Amino acid sequence: MDLRAALYRCLCLLLCWALGSPAALAQAPPQVAYLVDDGFSLESIALAPTERWQPLADGILSAGFNNRPHWLRLQLKPNPEPSYLLLAYPHLDYVRLYQTLEGKPVQQASTGDMLPFSLRPLAHRYFVFPLAASSSPQTLYLWVQTSGLLHAPIKLVSREELAQGDQRYLLTQGLYYGF
Repeated sequence: MDLRAALYRCLCLLLCWALGSPAALAQAPPQVAYLVDDGFSLESIALAPTERWQPLADGILSAGFNNRPHWLRLQLKPNPEPSYLLLAYPHLDYVRLYQTLEGKPVQQASTGDMLPFSLRPLAHRYFVFPLAASSSPQTLYLWVQTSGLLHAPIKLVSREELAQGDQRYLLTQGLYYGF
C-alpha cells in the first residue's frame, strides 16, 4: 500500500470515529450529581442533603474500577416533548432508574449486562430509558453497580437524536468493515 492510500484510509477512519462517537449527540447534559451508596433506599436517598451530592459538570461519572454502588441524581427541567435518557456505556452490571415527579416515584426500570437483554426498556446496545413529556421539573435517580470499570456517560436525547446516533454508528461500522 502506498503512502497516499494509507493517509486516505487514516483520514476516513478518523472521520468515521468522529461521526460514530456518542459525544456527537448534541443535547446538553442534564444537571447530574452522584453519591456513593452506603445502603440507601430510594426514600432515604431522596432526603439526602444537597451538600452530600457531588456535582458532575459534564454528566459523566468515571469512578474507575469500583464495585461500590453509586447513585446518580438528574434534575430535569420541564420538557413538553418525550425524550430518552441514554446511558452510553453497555458494560454496567446493574442499573436501576427511578423516575420521580413532585417527590413521588412514578416509574422504575431495572436492567444491566448481568440481566437478560429482554428486560431493557428499549432494545438498544446502550441503556436507553424512555421519558414522558412533563410540564413540571422531574428528578431521576440512577443506581449503578458493576464489578468492572464504573463509567456512566449520561445524555438526554430526542427520538431524532437517538436515531441519528444509531445511523452514525452503523455508518462507522459499515465503513470500517468495508475497508
